[in-house]
Amino acid sequence: MNGWSLLQEHMDDEKKQKRNDALGLIIESVLQPDHKLRQCAHNQKCYNELMEVREEVLEYLNQRRKDD
Repeated sequence: MNGWSLLQEHMDDEKKQKRNDALGLIIESVLQPDHKLRQCAHNQKCYNELMEVREEVLEYLNQRRKDD
């Protein structure tokens, strides 16, 4: 393996780690309660649907994290 290949591999690993970190942050963001958003959902009578979508998004993000 030449020097370029090693550098490319290191950059790929670094990019993967950064994407994994970013996915972790977005998952935390979805998990964090947003009281204003939830109140709007109650007012619009779609709170249960909001929670369903939230769960679907979390499943998607967790799957992406596993796949990366």
